Amino acid sequence: MLDVRRGTATRQVARLPIGASDVAASVVGGVAYVIGGYTGTAPLRSIVAFRPGQRPRMVARLPQPLRYAAAARVGSSVLVAG
Repeated sequence: MLDVRRGTATRQVARLPIGASDVAASVVGGVAYVIGGYTGTAPLRSIVAFRPGQRPRMVARLPQPLRYAAAARVGSSVLVAG
């Protein structure tokens, strides 16, 4: 969890199923979505959702691996570009 006023991490709230960098992320209705990314050896196709205090779960797979994407909430959806 990030304290945006102080700019400090206060606690870990979840652990992704696989470590990744270069992900896109967005929040809709209190659910954080982590999209694509890179494991250090391969780009990812996964879309993982989680709420703080709950276990992350894979909710979808992208048609192609995606690294360095952008994501934004649009109404009740997540728009992914990349």
